[in-house]
Amino acid sequence: MKFSILNVFKNIKFFFAVMTAFLILISLIELNQYSSYEKTKQLEEQKALVNKIYKLGRSDLDYSIINSEGLGAQLKTNLIFLTSTTADDFLSKALGLNHENKNYIQELSLLEDTYISKANSYYQKKDENLSQRLSELTIAKIALLNQLNEMIANNLDDDYKKFSITQWIVYATLFLMLAGALFYSKKLTVIYNDIKSLFSIGSERSSELIVTKEVDAIKMRMVRKPTLSQNPSMIDPVTGIKNYKGMIQSYAEKKGLKENNYTAVCVFEIDNFKEYEKTLSKEYTQSVLKKISFILSLYEQPTDVIARIEYDQFAVILSRDTKTKSFDDCEAMRKSIEETVFNNPQGGTVAFTLSGGLFIKPNNKSLDDAIKQAKEILQTAKIAGKNRIAKIREHAERF
Repeated sequence: MKFSILNVFKNIKFFFAVMTAFLILISLIELNQYSSYEKTKQLEEQKALVNKIYKLGRSDLDYSIINSEGLGAQLKTNLIFLTSTTADDFLSKALGLNHENKNYIQELSLLEDTYISKANSYYQKKDENLSQRLSELTIAKIALLNQLNEMIANNLDDDYKKFSITQWIVYATLFLMLAGALFYSKKLTVIYNDIKSLFSIGSERSSELIVTKEVDAIKMRMVRKPTLSQNPSMIDPVTGIKNYKGMIQSYAEKKGLKENNYTAVCVFEIDNFKEYEKTLSKEYTQSVLKKISFILSLYEQPTDVIARIEYDQFAVILSRDTKTKSFDDCEAMRKSIEETVFNNPQGGTVAFTLSGGLFIKPNNKSLDDAIKQAKEILQTAKIAGKNRIAKIREHAERF
């Protein structure tokens, strides 16, 4: 069953969009790991601050009071950073862990307030109930450290849960990338082989199986016969494109479509074609003519006319908004023929090239006169070495 190249490329576009989304998600998760690291670091710093406050002692109460207040303020500041870091942990929010973390922080804030209050009480310059105040400070310290240790353990547990999820995301992404690469590489190979088959000529083409809709349509166009709606007298029987008479009629129908454009007439001739005919079969040379006419027709726009006007000559009539575009499009046609591989049924390949004469047709000159002028300019291209397009300026410089 034939498949559509358009659908394949749409699917490839979607596949890359999905893979990009997965890679962005993995990148965000990796960045989120920094938040987890910061939370653990800040919790460890709070444990260190708690121990510093407890170890101040009463030997120098003025020193202890000042440092206790400073370390207590630092403890609360650290808590603000911890709250902010927790809020930035989007993966915990997505997994529903953020609410639990908020509860832990609220409990931690209360325990810190109690601990700071007991420390300030213990380091006051009075000796009443000193052992009781020390006992209360110790109890507050143990409760606070237990909370911090529980939060560290909880953070590590959350990290493990997040790692378990990200692990499967990474595995899924890797699997999809490998599967997609294998699947679409096969599809693209099939598409390439279909396109490559269009460059086969003669009997080679008929033996190849086409599996893509677009290439099949192009192939049918290449081998199509004139339909009943087409006047056979307007069609070249060898190539299936317009002959001289068909060119004149088609130009008359299209010349008013873009009145403000330049009309360019280019006559192409296959270089050394008569010499090739002496060594190659008639069937092969006619296949070459078909192939060249098809390649030229690929560049045909709605306002253009392409025709075979003599045995080895083709006329291309272009309608473009600039003279430069007319030349560039004709040059693209010439290069396409130059770069095309023509397989020789006797073995190897044969190189075919085109020479061209480009003439910008004035409004007051007939198409027949423009064709004649383009043919004269064509001789300049042939004299200059062939496989090139000459313009009227180069032609004028010869005289």
